[in-house]
Amino acid sequence: MPRTQQSCHNTDNFLGRYRINDQQKTKKQLLEGLQSDRERSIPLQEVSNKMAAAYNTNEELNLIANKAARLLPTDAAYIRLLEGENLVIRASTDSIAGYLVDTSAVMPEERTIDAGHVMATKKTTVNRGMP
Repeated sequence: MPRTQQSCHNTDNFLGRYRINDQQKTKKQLLEGLQSDRERSIPLQEVSNKMAAAYNTNEELNLIANKAARLLPTDAAYIRLLEGENLVIRASTDSIAGYLVDTSAVMPEERTIDAGHVMATKKTTVNRGMP
């Protein structure tokens, strides 16, 4: 093979290797980009799932409060959940919702309002009046 052809052949090999390295680099970069996108999407999915769960939880709690009011001889019902050290209203029937806006969180202690007393003593009670 003449020297000029050999030089061109070597140049083609070099360019061929360069193209292969560039393609491999591109694949590597694409894979890294996909992995990075996947890693970024996981927390977003977790937040989305938590928000959906929270929304469904509130909806479910409201359904429970409404069904409890229908099952018991009462016009209103509400549900308090323990958040930290306080019992906080998280669901209620529509008939009592306006009244509960002004109701503060309750500490779960004996001889407090019914909700706090029930949490402290682990004994049920039926309140015929307002919370």
